[in-house]
Amino acid sequence: MTDTPQDPSPTPARPRAAARLLNDPVVVKLALLGVLVLATVLAGLPIRHQIFERQALQDQVEQAFSDTWGASQLVGSPILVVPYGDTTGWEPGTAKRFFFFTADALEVTSEIHPETRRRGLFQATVFSARVAMTGRFTLPSADDLKALPNGQRAANLDWRNAFMVLGTRDVRGLAATDGVAWGGTKTALLTCGEVLPASHCQGVQGVLSRVPGDLVLEPGAAFPFAAEITVRGTGSFEIAPFARDVKATLRAPWPDPSFTGSAPPQSHEVTDDGFRADWRLFQFALPMAREGADVAPVLGAPPQRFGVNLIEATSVYRMIHRAAKYVLLFVVLAFATYVLFEVLTGLSIHLVQYGLLGASLSLFPLLLLALGETLGYTAGYMVSALLVLVQATWYTHALSRRRLLAGIFAAVLAGLFGFLYVLLGLETYALLVGTLALFAMLWALMALTQRVDWSGFRRATS
Repeated sequence: MTDTPQDPSPTPARPRAAARLLNDPVVVKLALLGVLVLATVLAGLPIRHQIFERQALQDQVEQAFSDTWGASQLVGSPILVVPYGDTTGWEPGTAKRFFFFTADALEVTSEIHPETRRRGLFQATVFSARVAMTGRFTLPSADDLKALPNGQRAANLDWRNAFMVLGTRDVRGLAATDGVAWGGTKTALLTCGEVLPASHCQGVQGVLSRVPGDLVLEPGAAFPFAAEITVRGTGSFEIAPFARDVKATLRAPWPDPSFTGSAPPQSHEVTDDGFRADWRLFQFALPMAREGADVAPVLGAPPQRFGVNLIEATSVYRMIHRAAKYVLLFVVLAFATYVLFEVLTGLSIHLVQYGLLGASLSLFPLLLLALGETLGYTAGYMVSALLVLVQATWYTHALSRRRLLAGIFAAVLAGLFGFLYVLLGLETYALLVGTLALFAMLWALMALTQRVDWSGFRRATS
């Protein structure tokens, strides 16, 4: 009995398909190009790390100027403070409390003068500000004082030891001409320790002014005031108005203001020469008088604050960091252009030549970092883009020996650099514009390759 020979089991279709795929020169080349793209991205990581290091050095310089010149500044409008109880001698062991009165009207005008300070290649924007405040205090009547919480203590108010306090985070910029006028009588600005015992000065950030001897304060009295104060700072400048009816105007020769705080400006005008912003607030919920044990908590809890942050519209390192993220797009589109040259013209480009092109493009962020620190972002971008464009175009002409292809590649790369510059300048619509541009590029690629005989290209490649 002989065994019937059996047919060998058929090879599964899936391994055959995989083998054909691995033997397809087009697929292999595209896969290797993908590896090159990944290698280019990995090679760009040290460049991005260098950008972060330079940004850290810039932050250190800004912090150094903030420590020496002044940090972000907040100026509070005058608050009338009247002690009560035994204030004789202000002995440290004696507990004192205060009534705090806010103005019923306040008008603020501030001129901010920014300037750029440099340290090596790095710089920071600092400012000095002259703040002028005028307004009016209308003190509650005796009956209204009694109606306040703890108002029965108002009968012991020591009006002769009253003082005004102006909150400010940093007093290093004060000028000799600064002061407060009570009803026309100007008084000097004093530190907290010159007016109050040390036990009441903990946490007080500001300056004080004693009531002049010729001004009589009593329940129901009303008097105007005027205050002028000079401050210095870095970054932001804000006003904290302790008044019911507030008008404020800020002006500065700064073309890129960013308004901050809890109240936006009622109107503002921004030009290349600077800005002007106006606020109008009605704080009817603000109590005209309150009682407390210390001055610091009142200054630290303003009902509203508003101001401006003097920022740079085009921060060099922020823009360079954003540009570095688009290197992948540049490499992919440049490689796609080379692939189209191969498909449409029969040109043969080696993987090493693709790699050298990718290396040239990946150096763009490093060039932008080096030149942007010296020339500024705009000039640095133009020079860096021009250098990469000339190098990549020259190389394309050298390997293709065709001026037309080199010109087409130069036009594509120049368009990419121009588009990226516009895209980086967009804030709100950057994602929308970038997405639509990618969609349009993909559509153009599909249109250019719709009639390509990939089988013929496969044979030509092999």
